[in-house]
Amino acid sequence: MRTIEEMTTKQRIIEKLDALPAHELETVLDYVQFLMLDPVSKSMLSAPIEDERLSDRERDLIQDAVDNPRPGISDEEFRKELGM
Repeated sequence: MRTIEEMTTKQRIIEKLDALPAHELETVLDYVQFLMLDPVSKSMLSAPIEDERLSDRERDLIQDAVDNPRPGISDEEFRKELGM
């Protein structure tokens, strides 16, 4: 059961939402969904964009991985490697 204070806050939010133009509601929804994310996801979405240039070696390693994909391991094998 919610307290009177919580209901008042919720009611104030609803009043503000009702006053918003329809085209702004999608942005509000995006923000509310962001607030509901787990801390790691929030952190990743909030992190600055990586703007450091790749070195020639890094580019070569990426291209090699694309050109020569290696088979992965199953979840079971991965857990064994971690001792789980």
